[in-house]
Amino acid sequence: MRKEVVRLYISERTVEFPDFDREFGHLEGDTIVGRRHGSAVITLVERVSKMIITLRPEGRKASDIEKALNSMFPALPYRLFKSITFDCGKEFSSWKSISNQHDISIFFADPGTLS
Repeated sequence: MRKEVVRLYISERTVEFPDFDREFGHLEGDTIVGRRHGSAVITLVERVSKMIITLRPEGRKASDIEKALNSMFPALPYRLFKSITFDCGKEFSSWKSISNQHDISIFFADPGTLS
C-alpha cells in the first residue's frame, strides 16, 4: 500500500528544520499577479539574508510556476536551498513534483492565515 503524501504546513517546519530562522537556505515564495491577471512574477525571499529572487513564468498556472522553478534550480548549487514555504494558492499545486525533482522540502502557510 502506497503512503499518500500530504502537505506540510508552516507550523511543522521547525520539526524538520529546528534552526530554520537562523540558517541560510529557507525561502518564502509567492506570486504577484499582473494587470488584468494576464501575467505573474514569482518572488522567493531567503529568510536570513533577505535576498530576493524573481522569476517570470510564462503564465499563472501551476505548470507555468513549476517550469519556471525547474529552470532555476539547475543553475544553483545542489541543496543551496533547503525549503520553500508557499501560500495555499492553486498555482503551487505542483509542489510534489518540484520537491521530488529538486530534493527540497515544501511547506504551506497554515490555512486561514495571511502569512
